[in-house]
Amino acid sequence: MVFHWCGPRLSDIKNISIFDKSTTVYGDGISNNTSYCHEKGYRINHNIANPDVDTFFINNLIKEIKQNPKVKFMHYNPYFAYGYGELITSHSICMNARSILVALNEKMETKAWMSSYCNNIPSVVLPLKKCNEIELRNIFPNTNKFIIQKNIGFGGLGTKILNYKQASSSAIDDWDSNEELLVTPYLDPSISVNIHIVVFEEEVMLLPPSIQLICPNCNGQLIYRGADYAAYDHLGASIKESVLNNAKIVGEQLRRYAYRGVAGIDFLCYRDIVHFLEINPRFQASTALLNKALLAHELPSVHELNLQAFQMSKFTHKIPIVNVPYSNFCYDSDNMIAKHILDRCENLFFIELDLDGYNGGNSDDNSYQFRINFPYNISSINPSGGINIHDNILGNSLVFEQAHHEIIQIKFELLNQGVVIKTSALDYINQTGKIRSAVFNSIDIIIFGDLRVNCPYDVKLSEFSPYSIDIENDVLWLKRYEQAISTVHVDLADNLSNHKTSNNIEYSRIATLATDRVRINHTNICHFKASNRSCAFCNLPTFNVPYQFSDIYRVIDGYLDNCNFRHFLIGGGSNHGITEIERIIKIAKYIKRKSHKPIYVMCLPPENHKWIEILYAAEVDEIAFNIEIFDREIAKKIMPGKGFIPLQRYYDRLLQAVTLWGQSGNVKSLVILGLETQESTIQGIKTLCNIGVQPVLSAFRPLKNTPLEDLIPMPSSQILDIYLQAEKLCEQYGLYLGPSCFECQNNTVSFHPVHRSLSNLFDFQKPF
Repeated sequence: MVFHWCGPRLSDIKNISIFDKSTTVYGDGISNNTSYCHEKGYRINHNIANPDVDTFFINNLIKEIKQNPKVKFMHYNPYFAYGYGELITSHSICMNARSILVALNEKMETKAWMSSYCNNIPSVVLPLKKCNEIELRNIFPNTNKFIIQKNIGFGGLGTKILNYKQASSSAIDDWDSNEELLVTPYLDPSISVNIHIVVFEEEVMLLPPSIQLICPNCNGQLIYRGADYAAYDHLGASIKESVLNNAKIVGEQLRRYAYRGVAGIDFLCYRDIVHFLEINPRFQASTALLNKALLAHELPSVHELNLQAFQMSKFTHKIPIVNVPYSNFCYDSDNMIAKHILDRCENLFFIELDLDGYNGGNSDDNSYQFRINFPYNISSINPSGGINIHDNILGNSLVFEQAHHEIIQIKFELLNQGVVIKTSALDYINQTGKIRSAVFNSIDIIIFGDLRVNCPYDVKLSEFSPYSIDIENDVLWLKRYEQAISTVHVDLADNLSNHKTSNNIEYSRIATLATDRVRINHTNICHFKASNRSCAFCNLPTFNVPYQFSDIYRVIDGYLDNCNFRHFLIGGGSNHGITEIERIIKIAKYIKRKSHKPIYVMCLPPENHKWIEILYAAEVDEIAFNIEIFDREIAKKIMPGKGFIPLQRYYDRLLQAVTLWGQSGNVKSLVILGLETQESTIQGIKTLCNIGVQPVLSAFRPLKNTPLEDLIPMPSSQILDIYLQAEKLCEQYGLYLGPSCFECQNNTVSFHPVHRSLSNLFDFQKPF
């Protein structure tokens, strides 16, 4: 007997031994695979009905029957097999009754059926001509956006997200005016979840769920782009329990109606409530990832379980709970982003590519090109309850929306998404000196003449950044998607960093020279780190290398005597109680005895208000009490040490500092973007501005070997949006985003040229 696979992608059955041959839409056409796109020489959108594809399958499967009369076909979607004719159907296995498949493919009827058993999002069925603003406002007065779906659709086609205005325009004019549509309020932010089930005669098997990565395209269609099993593990326990309970309920209803084999159930998680969406009576685009985990545990693949469901009344062995630490992402356009991603994958041994015959040739719009499989998450749940997909995987817009934001956006993308140094450029740099490892697993670069930017260089997914440093004719260039945008300078380690004090302490443990400042670590280990209450985003060392004030003084003297810089920063780690302030004051007084350089201090807000006056008397020039996270419930979880300091203490000490240092930007508070809702962040910034404190915005960066290393940062576009709102707030109160020092803005979400006008900066080199 010959087992033959029929489906969209050859990669859907990789590493599965039960199939002898395959006929697919996408494939390499090698060995025992026959592929439509390989034979035609271009890639199609397989989610759109195509009679030519049906003819291709019919002809090839009939040919196979003639060559192997005992051949058995297993179909990715058995619904399509019924359209291939009785001869092919008679050679097909794992086939549910056509009437069941027809019913399950109809979204409206299925939602009505499941409404008696699961939470359902309120929806209505309307003819296209009634999908207008007046009608929709009457039905859903509290909703601004809607999901409008055809009764039958695949891969997101036949599904659009529209607002009132679009519903009354030509956004859906290409649809049949007589067709009835399912209209549902668009719940945002929300999380789309898919779970495989296998229905036996006497039981329903639940397999590990995944988060679905759904992205809107330029036409407003919601398109499936991938799956993230690894990210699903970070959902709340109650949600995961509800998904399994609801999947069991749906599966039992399918079992009662004699459905057998594999199916995918889609749910939507919104405000901790799980809503039923639809049943997919077929394999899923995420099946291959699930198979990878099952096979790694020497368990049957989903395809084998599907076969057994039609052969046995129940599975003979219990499937254990399997960890699926994988995710994938599909690219559906043969554009610059896709080519860039493939180029980045060349030397990454841990990345698995499903090319399925992709060779960069001609293709239809929105046609599947290839997909990448990752051994970790590429998305995560954001503080608002939605999903962040990493910008480096999703791909940035190739054209900036507003010309005057070009350089600002470049800076923020570099801050957030990082940069790759090509091997030839790295070899060239190493001839000059060693690249200085900056804060937060990053490097500092200078572009557009003198704009400094701190770029992630060794954090999760930074290797897929659209930005790279390349060398041409002994000149270093910063490129975006391989398009040169500026010459670039990379900061090198200073000559003193490896020097040692008389107590054998390396200078780099005590101080760092970056941009125009020397940062002095006033303590050798953070008090919260030592007491297991450290911030979850912090990568400061946990081991203790003690040093004395004499070591600190020697390092200060060394930098004063041998290096050119403008000011000092005293900070880095927190100390216990008044010990922190006492140490800072002692260091500040020593600096002032030795030089007139300004001193910027970052520390915890002291409980006793008198210490603020003592800091001022010590001739500290700038002071910062960094709130970081305004939402104190989130702060307590992420910062189990600092998070329990009352927010009011921060405000009281900051306000007191303003009365001494003034409202000119000498009193600051740093805010981390991405660890709380945008609304909470903006409200907190407004409060700071109201009391005369300069906000300093820092984009969250997931550092290696920290509890938050798998958290995906917010999109660069959202960072830009927060920046614009914050700038507007600052202007209202006569402030601007900090820090005031232009050089020290290298690692902050700010943009304030001091020494020349903004127009001069743009004239330096036009990037696009």
